[in-house]
Amino acid sequence: MKPNQPEPPISAKALFKYFLQEFKRMHGVDFIQNPETMGNLLPLIYYFAKDKRFFECQNLRTDIIKYPSFDKGLFIMGNYGIGKTNYLKVFEEMFKKYYPHRFKIISTKDIVREYECCQTPNDKDYYYKKMYGGKLALDDTGSERKANNFGSNETLIEILETRCDRGLITHLTSNYAEGCEYDVAESLLAMNIRYGGRVYDRIFENFNIIEFKGKSMRGNIKR
Repeated sequence: MKPNQPEPPISAKALFKYFLQEFKRMHGVDFIQNPETMGNLLPLIYYFAKDKRFFECQNLRTDIIKYPSFDKGLFIMGNYGIGKTNYLKVFEEMFKKYYPHRFKIISTKDIVREYECCQTPNDKDYYYKKMYGGKLALDDTGSERKANNFGSNETLIEILETRCDRGLITHLTSNYAEGCEYDVAESLLAMNIRYGGRVYDRIFENFNIIEFKGKSMRGNIKR
């Protein structure tokens, strides 16, 4: 391929086959295909393949996000242990050599710990360059505690606001908010309370919401 030439898109069929291979390599078991797991996976396959079937997926919450787009990131919400992180880890590995979709997964808990380790202005400069470089998937959003570094603050607020303002693609995963199980809209309102209206508004502007459904699959994946 010539320098600066765009990489060709990947078909949904090829991407699905590659996913199955990589899933087994990483987790030691075959991906279990049933209506629930496929309902969760196919929106991701179609999204990354830029396949228009993405907009017809039942798990894409178009009742909440009225204008889904391939130019927006993914916000994957669902119950504990249902595969949100595991699926994204497979895609992260798949796309390491495919620049258009390459992204790095970072736990929001690790984001807080890294911020708390910043002792100098240079430390913080390096930290924010990492947070604002390329595509990121922020895993387990809402589970992190407030950061303590010369005061207590919600580190994720600045990161999300800045990344959205700069037009950087970000993917998020989150469990339902406590007391709001199986209710995406109420879980989003809980994020509004924690992170504030500016972050809440950016969710609707910058993300496609995918609701993962079904039972925990943790017993089917090797540790």
